[in-house]
Amino acid sequence: MNVLAAGGSMRPLFKSGDRLEIKKAGFAELKLGDCVAYVEGETLLVHRLWWKTRDTAWIKDDAGLLPLHAVAPAQIRGKIQDARLLSRGWLGLAHGAASTLIFSLLRP
Repeated sequence: MNVLAAGGSMRPLFKSGDRLEIKKAGFAELKLGDCVAYVEGETLLVHRLWWKTRDTAWIKDDAGLLPLHAVAPAQIRGKIQDARLLSRGWLGLAHGAASTLIFSLLRP
């Protein structure tokens, strides 16, 4: 499934208008740092996986606009399939943490 990014919560990695390919992935396949697609109500969101337990994914944006929040495995639709290394794994997690810090410092 392909979707267009909207908003700035995952900048600078994804910007509004970027085409994102969502690859179906089970909860067990998700790795820390992956950018995951999940639903809240009727809305499909894409944010980064910061931590997970057996029954919870802890998700946060890269721009530091949202708090770390819990997402149930049933809400997850897949992960972003992207050639950029910063969209997945430990390198992605480091990028997300650095982006959050930088954007938080720049906010008045």
